[in-house]
Amino acid sequence: MRDVGRRTATGMAVTALVWLAASGLPALASPRCLSLPDGSSLEVSEQLRPTLSGEESWRINYTFTDAYGARTGVVPPTMDATRDSAPFLALDATGSAVLVWSRSDGLYRKIAYARFAGGNWTNFHYLTFGVGDDDLPRIGTDMTGSYLFYAARTDKYLYAPLELVTGRLFAAPRFLNVGGTRRDIESPRPPGNVALRGGVDAPVTGQHGRQLLAGGMTIEGGTDVPVVSGIKAAVWAVGSSGDCRHLILVVPARDLESVLVFRFANGLIQLLQRVDMPPQITYRFGADTAASYVPLVCN
Repeated sequence: MRDVGRRTATGMAVTALVWLAASGLPALASPRCLSLPDGSSLEVSEQLRPTLSGEESWRINYTFTDAYGARTGVVPPTMDATRDSAPFLALDATGSAVLVWSRSDGLYRKIAYARFAGGNWTNFHYLTFGVGDDDLPRIGTDMTGSYLFYAARTDKYLYAPLELVTGRLFAAPRFLNVGGTRRDIESPRPPGNVALRGGVDAPVTGQHGRQLLAGGMTIEGGTDVPVVSGIKAAVWAVGSSGDCRHLILVVPARDLESVLVFRFANGLIQLLQRVDMPPQITYRFGADTAASYVPLVCN
């Protein structure tokens, strides 16, 4: 029965993808590449930078492309020795780009914010505070506003309403209640006695030998399945539409063989379906899956 149910879910997901194509709705933008209203584009990426002390230092690079060509640089706060990772881009109400990412404050990782406007990065600050590590931020926007989603230790999924232009949380972060599916989405721990150093170097292997780096990047193929330090999966993708009251959240199951698709509305979450991952996962599988369910919940 489980196989039949999963095949049915997969078939409905295919129907959703066909619906998406027929509706003319664009697929979600990559969380690391954004097209701006004036025709320019912005792309961000992580880079490991060796230090004199031998410790690992991660920074966030960016490429801004407009009619005058491409300009590359480093997001200003990230050029120091502090670890920066998991960048995510979104578009605010003014058409400017907003970047959120995970940044160490010297002791713990917090979700950081910066805005790209007029060709410059401005308004850098932290969105989250307190003891613990926050990672893998995602942003979704619906009719009621924007929401920040992120993962925190240990086995916590949080969200908060976010004002994108100023980078201000309207309320304290709350737990995302995934109910009985929590056991399905907590990721397996790394094989053996692998020491975790910052959550970026421990391989996690799925049942079919799919190897992933615990910081979120696969060893092969460039797939971006988020796994935080081998402890849990996090929100992989968010599907949203400005004229809909619902968001779609896609979260990988712990076996890394399927994803769980949720409907999110005003803090309430509902499981819609479990969808099998294809044998070869493309970089856009999470985003395309999220986008395919938007017209189903908004019509």
